[in-house]
Amino acid sequence: RKAFLFASRDVSREKKLQALLNQDLQLAAEVQTSLLPSGFTDTLLSVETLYAPYHLVSGDFFDYTWDQEHTKFSGFVLDVSGHGVTSSMQGIAVSGYFRDTLQSPMRLSAKMQWINKQVLKYFTDDTFAASICFEFDFRSHTLSVATSGVYGFLAHSAALPPVVKRAGSLIGISDS
Repeated sequence: RKAFLFASRDVSREKKLQALLNQDLQLAAEVQTSLLPSGFTDTLLSVETLYAPYHLVSGDFFDYTWDQEHTKFSGFVLDVSGHGVTSSMQGIAVSGYFRDTLQSPMRLSAKMQWINKQVLKYFTDDTFAASICFEFDFRSHTLSVATSGVYGFLAHSAALPPVVKRAGSLIGISDS
């Protein structure tokens, strides 16, 4: 004899849920992109930005600003480990602390330490972030940099090597 077995189930609810999740993810991607600054050209500086997340959303963020006298340009680049909604939310949270410190007179290394202490609650044992925080002082013609997990960056300068190496502990890692 021949026997046939058929299993059947209604997947219409799962399809509706998946469509809603896709809509939410698309909106999250639009919100994340809208939080990032666009490029500009200024008398002292020209900035071009490029943002291409691995998925629709990611933990990659950056921001920058001028001081009130328009002589110091400071900012940060942030890369939270992982991809997707969780790393995006972590990146938004951490970038808020970076933004809070952009105008602070603290040294960049002190800013990194303060930020790390504030954001530990957003990370688990297997997540972390790498970042670079910078300040161009056009009055004194200096560049200050602090890194966390970024061990080098490219430079185009006669005074610097092509790869400038800096050490710094990852964000999201407790000092202890």
